[in-house]
Amino acid sequence: MNIVLYVTIFLSCLVISFYDVTYKKVPLGAVFVNYCLICYLIGNIGLYFGLLIILYAYKKELPIDLLYIALIVYLIIIGSLSTFQIAAALLFAVMFIFFSKDKKVSFLLPLEVILVSALI
Repeated sequence: MNIVLYVTIFLSCLVISFYDVTYKKVPLGAVFVNYCLICYLIGNIGLYFGLLIILYAYKKELPIDLLYIALIVYLIIIGSLSTFQIAAALLFAVMFIFFSKDKKVSFLLPLEVILVSALI
């Protein structure tokens, strides 16, 4: 069961990253699957209320990056990431933002990389 969970999260991370980089718009289904499985993996039922925020943000076409940042911070706080993973993921995020030629930088790609590193 765990391997299916990890593979599904990994695949949804790839889909979100691809759509974010290519189209600057992420499919709602991939975000829902990704978020729900991560909440299940963390084991905190209260995080499922974030689905309402995702729906609201998606309906109003607001960025959902802040919700994912909060989830990553929660993962770091509960200690599921090693110091090396945190450093590598943050370095990748900073490099991605620094070298981005886009004026409106989306943080979903670096966040998905952080999530994948947390799964590994």
